[in-house]
Amino acid sequence: MNKPAGFFLRLLAYLNEKLIFLLLFVYLIYTISKNTTLSGLYYGLIVLLVIFVFVSLLGMVYNVLFTHYFGGNLGKLITGLRIKDQSGKKLKFKKVLFRQLLAYNFSWLAFGLGFLSILKDPNKQGFHDKTVDSNVFRVNMLWPLGLLIFLMLLGTNTYFLSLTAVDFSKNPVNQEIMSLVTAIQAQAKQEEKTVTQTATTSSSSASIKTTTTVKATTLNYSQEDVDSWKQEVEYKKSDQTNIKKYLGNSSLDQTKLQQFNSINNQLLAITERIYGKMSQKQFLTAADEADIKTYIKLDAEAQKLAQEIFQ
Repeated sequence: MNKPAGFFLRLLAYLNEKLIFLLLFVYLIYTISKNTTLSGLYYGLIVLLVIFVFVSLLGMVYNVLFTHYFGGNLGKLITGLRIKDQSGKKLKFKKVLFRQLLAYNFSWLAFGLGFLSILKDPNKQGFHDKTVDSNVFRVNMLWPLGLLIFLMLLGTNTYFLSLTAVDFSKNPVNQEIMSLVTAIQAQAKQEEKTVTQTATTSSSSASIKTTTTVKATTLNYSQEDVDSWKQEVEYKKSDQTNIKKYLGNSSLDQTKLQQFNSINNQLLAITERIYGKMSQKQFLTAADEADIKTYIKLDAEAQKLAQEIFQ
């Protein structure tokens, strides 16, 4: 039957080839999704990456050898196609090597035009075929089998992907990931607050020392301090909203969470009071300075509780 295979028949062979190897990775991902610990999931993904790299490198060797000895990869074999030279003879190894490793990739790099050219070419050759004077021939009427295998592979891949999605959605590791993200966010906020508090304390100390020399119209804080306390108000309101989401969550220590909520409410009250005076350009009194010291102490307690709750 040695007739040149058309574009769509070659596309079917290509899809079968990719779905065969995709099934391997889909099944591995499905297996990884059953890990119930973050460390297990992490190591599973590392193994998957190593296998992906290994299979990618091995795939180049596989493509060359199967094409040389059998006339094509698995996708072409089960679709009844074979790669030969234009006269219908077996392709020489050097040409196979050049076609599979270089010319084939060039057809992709040319925005896929190397493959689309098969649609209009009188000999149904792609760019990679023309470089070595090869072609893909129909040697057996196996396209019905190829189509059946394509549907089976597509269904199997879809089935395992759906199982994987369900497993990931129900996996308890999701809570562990959320806790880790919350802890990282809390740490980032703590570092930012530490810088802000240091700047505020330094500014306040400098103002107290120069109270006797500054003019009555000079405030004992800067615009930077105003912006910092405004940001603190936003942080505390955000924390208050997030805490409500975790109240009642049996996986978290509710006693400590209630303590954290109580402290956060006190912190919010102080930040709103201090920011309110600053935004109205009022002088900070000794009582306000005491509130700032209380704030620093309570905030440290809140950060410690957050780490204990979400660690």
